[in-house]
Amino acid sequence: MRAASNRPSAVLAPVKFPSWAEPQLRPENEVRASFPEITGCNSLPFGPSLTANPTSHHTSSPTGLDMTIQLPASEGVKVLEPSQVRFIRIDFPPGLAINTGSSDGLSTCSPAQVRFEEDAAAECPDTAKLASTEFDVPVLERNLKGAIYLREPEPDHPFRVWIVADDLGLHIKLPGELEVDEATGQVHSIVLGAPKLEGLPQAPLREVKLELKSGFRAPLVTPSACGTYETHYEFVPWSGGPPVTGNTPMQITEGCNTGGFSPVLSAGSTNASGGSFAPFVFTIGREDSEQNIEDLSLSLPRGLTASFAGVVRCEGAAAETGSCPAASRIGKVIAAVGVGPDPLWVPQEGKRPTAVYLGGPYKRAPLSIVAVVPKQAGPFDFGDEVVRSAVFVDRDTARATAKTDPLPQFLPEVGVPLFYRTIDVQLDRPSFTLNPTSCAAKQTEATLTSPSGAVAHSTSRYAAVECARLGFKPKLSIRLSGATHRAGTPGLKAVLTMPKGGANVARTAVILPASEFVENSHFNNVCTRVDFAAHQCPAGSVYGHATVISPLFDFPLEGPVYLRSNPTSRSHLPDLVAELKGPAAMPIEVDVDGEIDSVHGQLRTRFETVPDAPVTKFTLQMLGGKKSLLVNSENLCAEPHRAIARFEAQNGKRKTLDPPARVSCKVSKKTHRHRR
Repeated sequence: MRAASNRPSAVLAPVKFPSWAEPQLRPENEVRASFPEITGCNSLPFGPSLTANPTSHHTSSPTGLDMTIQLPASEGVKVLEPSQVRFIRIDFPPGLAINTGSSDGLSTCSPAQVRFEEDAAAECPDTAKLASTEFDVPVLERNLKGAIYLREPEPDHPFRVWIVADDLGLHIKLPGELEVDEATGQVHSIVLGAPKLEGLPQAPLREVKLELKSGFRAPLVTPSACGTYETHYEFVPWSGGPPVTGNTPMQITEGCNTGGFSPVLSAGSTNASGGSFAPFVFTIGREDSEQNIEDLSLSLPRGLTASFAGVVRCEGAAAETGSCPAASRIGKVIAAVGVGPDPLWVPQEGKRPTAVYLGGPYKRAPLSIVAVVPKQAGPFDFGDEVVRSAVFVDRDTARATAKTDPLPQFLPEVGVPLFYRTIDVQLDRPSFTLNPTSCAAKQTEATLTSPSGAVAHSTSRYAAVECARLGFKPKLSIRLSGATHRAGTPGLKAVLTMPKGGANVARTAVILPASEFVENSHFNNVCTRVDFAAHQCPAGSVYGHATVISPLFDFPLEGPVYLRSNPTSRSHLPDLVAELKGPAAMPIEVDVDGEIDSVHGQLRTRFETVPDAPVTKFTLQMLGGKKSLLVNSENLCAEPHRAIARFEAQNGKRKTLDPPARVSCKVSKKTHRHRR
């Protein structure tokens, strides 16, 4: 088929003569004869038009699309027949996008199945059908019926189609394509008539009907707001004349009072038994009428912790690409995207699974989460989507908060919008998430943001059960070192040990023996609260060192003990604060705050907000000598001295201990002989 032009041309028309007796035999040679030159093409009239109407007029709904192309005939016998259409381009309005849910169960029709360039009926599967077609060709006895099928995707051309008509003894197969704006998700155009085939066949069409299928799995999504939307069209004639362009309106008139933003959070442990390991699951749900979700921040219930011991971390290039080691897997994610009552669920059966991995430090957070979701649906596979979340740990409560990077609003490869209906994350690694040992009511809290900046807050009640069954048997040892004489300034070492599987400490108060007073002259270097929060305490404000060993980590948390100002203290004494940190590979920070005062003339330190986390051993080592905060009021070796320690567990149980304040006393030879 030659390209049309305004100049006359002569062609050779081939003629073949099969035999009636043996029609299957084709002659080897063909006869060719000159065809008269065609002139005056640029004088042919050409005035097509288009109407386009969605099958749903409701906002943010699955929709089909009924399109009719009119190619009016000339009136009167002396009027020229209009030019036939060579190329058709239809640009959908912004907001009318591809529905991701339509890809579930969708298949393609290959060149072999369509039997392209064969004089035979296509064998495309029904699951590849996108639309029905009907062509009014005056020379045929009735309208020619056909269908549009999805072709196999190619790189940079994911939405190719076949226009097929096997009817009235004809077998027409034409290629076409849907072009999608990758930045906005708009179906930019439907192009009918591939350039390499030089366009559509030259047939005297009067009308073309294209009916994209409707229903829950309809291929398109209506705009999110009511109004009039213009579909642009362009028709190029075979005559070589100028193309005809225009716009046709469509109306979205239902579901107009939408656009709010109030996603709902549901969260909890699959087994809520206090102090037990159990998978933790949270689900975010959103309605079609609401704005989409772009950012998510989730704070776990207080006391819900995780065991990082033995868990490999996914870092560096592996975290960026999602190629994380299996040993770093901590869970999975299930998502529903699309509109209508039947969105697309990912992952699909038989496709690559999703995974959630534990990552290393990220965006100033000590930990991160790497979520890997395959972008697979029906015949499409665009690789994996990787979304990272920075995990922050509150220094005072050890409560974890995960803040995601912006969730993709479109598949970047093709511009298909992602309308998040459900996001379900399951932290199901065995012995990973650990329930609190307090059964007090708590909350999982989520803060969500839409692309337009709307903010929504949602909470889900959380409470562990059967906490009272947990035992509580803390043990405490205290040792005073260095000077034991009256007016001596000793060092102090306190060691708390906890048995495995019991309730965690909620608060404690330790009253030192009456032999120990505050050495006020040594309180000369105190860190302000502002400097402490900024990690800028002067070296002189360090008065000790603390170490925590927890079954949650493969390493201890340790750090300096500071004197920190406390303007609200009734005793006018500074607080004693241990700044505990993990290694550079997992720089978790937890502060243990102690308030110093006196009771009945004895020095007391109270720790009122101890995180609900398991501790095997806590060691507090306070300096002696010139950095000692204590001064002896009597000789420590003259008689035994005991401290008083009152503990309260997260489950409400209490325990009071009176450990001796052990000292190392030198015994003279004279005293030794006397004792013998």
